[in-house]
Amino acid sequence: MQKMSSIPNVIFILCDIANNIELLNSTFHKKKFDVVLSDMAPKACGNKQVDHANIMNLCEMSLEIAVKFIKPNGIFITKILQGEYEKEFYQLVKHHFNSVKYFKPKASRKDSSEMYLISLGFKENLEYI
Repeated sequence: MQKMSSIPNVIFILCDIANNIELLNSTFHKKKFDVVLSDMAPKACGNKQVDHANIMNLCEMSLEIAVKFIKPNGIFITKILQGEYEKEFYQLVKHHFNSVKYFKPKASRKDSSEMYLISLGFKENLEYI
C-alpha cells in the first residue's frame, strides 16, 4: 500500500479493503459521495490468470462500496485488467450506471492489460447484484 499526499475535499483511505468493508460502513454510514475512485491493485504473482482474478475481486469490492456510498448520477472509476472476468464485470457496472467506458492512459504500456472503467450516471435505488 502506498501513501498519497492529501488533496482538498478528498477522503483518501489507505487500508486492506477486504478486511475493512465494515469499517467503511460504520464510518460513512449515511454519507454520499460524488465520485468513488479505485486505483487498487493486489501484489502481482506473475500468473496472468491469478493476477486478473485478484484484481477483479478488488473491482467487485470497490463497486459494492460505490453502490452503497455514491450520490445519484455519481461517478465510479476503477482500475481493471483485461481478461476472463472483465466483460462480466462490465455488465455488472452497466447495470448500475448510465454510461460505462474503457480508458487506457497514454502512460500505460501498450502490452499491459491494465485499463480503467469510467462509469457515469449512478442509477439510484438499485440493489447491488
